[in-house]
Amino acid sequence: MPQGALAIVVMAAGVVIIWAVQRYYRRRQMLAGLALRLRLRYSAADQTGLIDRLQGLYFAQQGHAARVANVLQGRRQDRELFVFDYLYEVGAGVSRAVRQCCVIAWRVNTRLPGVVGWQPAAFTPMGLFRCFGRLETGDPRFDGRFATYTDDPQAAGALLTPPLRRALLACPGVDWEAVGPWLAFYTQHVLSARQLIRLISRTSRCCRPLRRAGASGESPFVRC
Repeated sequence: MPQGALAIVVMAAGVVIIWAVQRYYRRRQMLAGLALRLRLRYSAADQTGLIDRLQGLYFAQQGHAARVANVLQGRRQDRELFVFDYLYEVGAGVSRAVRQCCVIAWRVNTRLPGVVGWQPAAFTPMGLFRCFGRLETGDPRFDGRFATYTDDPQAAGALLTPPLRRALLACPGVDWEAVGPWLAFYTQHVLSARQLIRLISRTSRCCRPLRRAGASGESPFVRC
């Protein structure tokens, strides 16, 4: 490669690195300020073993080398709230890429069946979710917005009451899942502070209509 072309490549790589670092620190400052505004605790890294507690969730089955960053944590009424960035890797070598989700997760005082709601997108049965199949609720608007999957249609149907479906429909641009004690929402879009505040408020309303959905045993998953 000619020296001039090599110099351009090096300069371009440097610009990208600087931009990425600046973007990282701007987001970190924004989330730390948001935590202060919402009276939540903030940590730049996972200090509570959150990554291990999330292993039963579908989004945590994606990729490898997963990690959690920019954690906001606190309580709202009788529920624990976690807001964080979830990063994971796909591919290897020159095809390696890092993907990021913004997650809002509520830990509720009930045990929920395994239900995953995706906006029109490919759902891949895998791991704990290998037995999941499509569920139609009979609500045209809800079924048109979310592709819902479960391995326990009876319990999932009992969970997805009209009030919960309306509350989920009011949460724009996110996928969601209910598994065990968790009701989690996530998106690969980078959300601003204003968007996060709005989404935290709307997802909190999804916790109100929750009730025991009849899943048996300690695990939210039904054996194949």
